[in-house]
Amino acid sequence: MQEEYGFVCCDIGGSLAGNIKEISLDFFCYEKKSIEEARKLEIDCVERFCEMINSHKKIRPHLEEFPFTNKRVGIMICFCKEDLKNFPREESISLVMSSREKLYYMVVYNDLRPDQTVLEEPYSEAYEKVKEPRSYEQEAEKKARDLFE
Repeated sequence: MQEEYGFVCCDIGGSLAGNIKEISLDFFCYEKKSIEEARKLEIDCVERFCEMINSHKKIRPHLEEFPFTNKRVGIMICFCKEDLKNFPREESISLVMSSREKLYYMVVYNDLRPDQTVLEEPYSEAYEKVKEPRSYEQEAEKKARDLFE
């Protein structure tokens, strides 16, 4: 994923005692991203990572379950400057992460204020928005029309 997206891997973790129960990866991305762009990157990375794990014949016997799914993968992508300072919150989301079948979008401040989750959504809904954008757009348009009628 570092090569595909230009990310820098900054942490690896998971639950690896006995069988592999969970795996997590954290990345830095030195670009500004909207929630929609972050969602697409997150879903693409989680799905790609699951493909990589499931196709690795040497890892497969050690997986808690096969196929290994998004339920067991955690990816966090931090969007920041190369000096690791955050972009202004009006210009970019600070991070997106998947954990336990949800996606979390956060803004992080460069001072002592606490981080703020600006959106939380089920993985399945985020997946549908990314993989079937037309149906999502049509649903959003319908909801907007219903509001004004």
